[in-house]
Parts: sequence; C-alpha cells; structure tokens
Amino acid sequence: MKSRIISALIGIAVFIPIIVFSDTILLPIAATAFSALAVVELFRCIGASRKYMFLTVSLLFAVAFPLLVGFFTEDILSYVGMMALIACAYFTVMFCVLVFRTGKERFSVVAQMTVGTLYTTAGFTALVLLRELEHGFYLFLMPFFIAWMTDIMAYFSGRFFGKHKLCPAVSPKKTVEGALGGLLLGSGVCLLAVFVLDRLSLVSPNYWFLIVTCLLLSALSQIGDLFASLIKREYGVKDFGNIMPGHGGVLDRFDSVLFITTIIFLIAGTTSLPPFFF
Repeated sequence: MKSRIISALIGIAVFIPIIVFSDTILLPIAATAFSALAVVELFRCIGASRKYMFLTVSLLFAVAFPLLVGFFTEDILSYVGMMALIACAYFTVMFCVLVFRTGKERFSVVAQMTVGTLYTTAGFTALVLLRELEHGFYLFLMPFFIAWMTDIMAYFSGRFFGKHKLCPAVSPKKTVEGALGGLLLGSGVCLLAVFVLDRLSLVSPNYWFLIVTCLLLSALSQIGDLFASLIKREYGVKDFGNIMPGHGGVLDRFDSVLFITTIIFLIAGTTSLPPFFF
C-alpha cells in the first residue's frame, strides 16, 4: 500500500505540470515519451523485446508520430491525412522487414507488434491533437476524466453492489453492477463537471449530444480496460510494466484512456457532427 501511495503521488507530480503547460512543447514531448514506453511494455508482454529490428522501427514510429502530426498540421483533414500517411509508412516498413526475415519471424507476432504499436501511439498522439482544437484544454482532459471517473465509480459500485460477474474469463473481479455504476455515475460526474464550467461561462455545451457521447465513451473506456486485461491474461502477465510500483506500467494506467482518445478527437474535430461545445 505504501508503494502504491508513493507511486500515485509521484504520478500526480508528473502529470500536473503536463496539464498546466499543455499548450507548450511539453505535451508532445510527454506524449512521445509515454508512447515509446508503451511500445517497450507491449513488446515485453508479447515476448518480442529481443526482436530488435522490429522494436527499433516501432520506437521510431512512436517517437515520430506525436511530433510530426502535432507540428506539421493545422486542421482536422491534415491531421487525419498525416496520421494515415505515417501509419502506412510504418506498416509498410514492418512487413518489408518481415518479408526479408521469412522463416525467422511469424506473421502473427509481427501483426501483434504492428497493431499494438499503432493503437497505443495513435492514442497518445490524439491527446496532442485534442489540445490543438477549439476548447482544447477541456477536450484534452476529457478522456482522462471520463475514463478515470468511470473506473472509480465502477470500483465502488462493484464493491458494494456487485453480484453478477461481467466477464469472468477476462477479469474475474468485474461485475455487471460495477459496470453499470461506472457507466451511469461516471458519466454523471463528467456531466456535472461540464455543468459547473457552463455556470462559470467557460464553455457552452450541447447537452444532449454530450450526454450520449459521455455514455458511449464511458462504456468504451470499460471495454478498453477489459481489452488490456485480455492481452495480459493471454500472455500470463499481471502488469504490462513496473514503472509505477503498485500500479503497473504506462499501459496499465492509460489502457482505458487510450481506447477513447482517438474517438474523442475524431468526434470533436469533425465539423459534420454536433460539437461538444459551441
């Protein structure tokens, strides 16, 4: 318990400056660092940490993606275009390496490396891009707030009311009651926070759209948590990493956040859909 508390305090001490100075180069640098650490944890989890050629290519992608997309684009179309271009380049290089190592590497393993790296890196990159949009400070915090409030409310709901197992083959402790509590109470806390910001005249939310979106993102954040548990259970590991003793690694802390950041970015940045704030 002591190590968990100390790790949590250190994590907060690191996270607060990133929030305060999120409109500076600190955010892309932090996203790049987290992205690279997440790739290393992923490769270690699937037993590919010694596949140095693939790891090197993936780390270069994890470093380049948040920096290039953040610095060389100006609108949603150029964001998505740059993301697609860099992702295709990474995909191509990974499978070119595989072709020349036929017989030494398995396609299924390389596919896991590639998809996992794309997933984690796109999530951290989306955090950088969210900050660049209108009302970017609030949109940047949105995935953290929704995911973590959902997780907290699901924990207490499951602890006090949980009776029916949600997905015992993946996560034996999670219950249907906990999931519903996380969905409703987590979304409710997020909506309350936006209401307070509205009263302070900081934002003007589209409440109906926000309600639907919060419920959807809350549900998806829980799926993201289960998805991470599925990977760990398949490979027989308790945590992806140990950078935060008692809490695990980067992927353990950001699993549910990463599952929804890209979705929030695409919704908030697509003008054909109702905005979160207007």
